[in-house]
Amino acid sequence: MKRLLLTAILFGLTGPACAAGVIRYKIPNSDFPIAQAVEIPAGQNLVFLSGAGPDIADKSADKDSPAAYGDTKVQTLSTLKKIEANLKSMGLGMGDVVKMRCSWSAIRHWTARWISQG
Repeated sequence: MKRLLLTAILFGLTGPACAAGVIRYKIPNSDFPIAQAVEIPAGQNLVFLSGAGPDIADKSADKDSPAAYGDTKVQTLSTLKKIEANLKSMGLGMGDVVKMRCSWSAIRHWTARWISQG
C-alpha cells in the first residue's frame, strides 16, 4: 500500500517542465515517467512547498478515525489536489515540481491527535 501511494504521488507530480531552462534527464532506454535527474540552472528561484494532507472524505465517519480520510487512493487524490491548488496560488503548476518527499506511518500508529492536526 505504501508503494502504491508513493507511486501515485510521484506519477502525479512528474510531467513536462514548465520553468524555462529546467532540464529533466530521462532514464536511459526507459519510458518510466519519473526523471533520473533534474537540473535547475543558476538564477532560477526554488520554492519549497510545505506539507499537505488529505481532507476528510467521509463526513459521516468520526473525524478522529482513519475511516474519515478514505483509502490510499482517496487520500492521494485529495492531497494532490491540495498541492496543485497551493502551486496554482503561486503561479506554478505540477510540471514545476522537481522533488517530493513523503512521510509514512502505519494506520495502527495513528492517534486522534495526529489525524486532527494532519
